[in-house]
Amino acid sequence: MKRNAVSKSLVLLALFAVGLTSALGAQTLLGSGATFPAPAYTKMFDEYYKLTGVRVNYQGIGSSGGLKNIQDRVVDFGGTDSFIKDGDFSKYPGAVVHIPR
Repeated sequence: MKRNAVSKSLVLLALFAVGLTSALGAQTLLGSGATFPAPAYTKMFDEYYKLTGVRVNYQGIGSSGGLKNIQDRVVDFGGTDSFIKDGDFSKYPGAVVHIPR
């Protein structure tokens, strides 16, 4: 993945985390999914904690695992390397915000 794409993904994820934290009023957010970006997410979430006091626990278990965890309401957000097809949104509880990178 190009450096530019990684930076763009991290910015989008940071904005998403801020919005999710505000919406849930949470002090800890749980996420799971794609393994490739997990090290970058961990660094970003460490910085986010220093700035906000909100912890983000992300487990790199694979894209399909992250999507399954969202369906099962085990996590607040998931990371995936694949697009969610329009017809698949009904599989998820509530509204899903899909931010393609």
